Amino acid sequence: MVNQKPTFRLPHLAALLVVFLVTAGGQTIKIRRVHAPTYATYTGYVRVFSHVAITVRAENNIYVLKTFSLSPRLREKYTNLHLQWGEKIKVYYRTRDNVALKIKAKWLAGS
Repeated sequence: MVNQKPTFRLPHLAALLVVFLVTAGGQTIKIRRVHAPTYATYTGYVRVFSHVAITVRAENNIYVLKTFSLSPRLREKYTNLHLQWGEKIKVYYRTRDNVALKIKAKWLAGS
């Protein structure tokens, strides 16, 4: 009986919580969900750039690399442009799946 899984999961517990949050007047108390921020920025230096993804080294830590896939709009927009290795860059990305939505950098013509 040491490795038994709990029988109640989070949805069950939430349903029970809503049932018990009924006031004397018969009104339920509304529970608000706090959402994490969906967009963030990342500043660093270009390590690898392709027309599908970009790998960026952190500005303040040389050991941290982060890879972002480009959104379809960015792929289409930057088809004939490229970035040079070591170029300073700022990436605006969606946090849940690391998709780059906007890139601020000095773009070079040609592919």
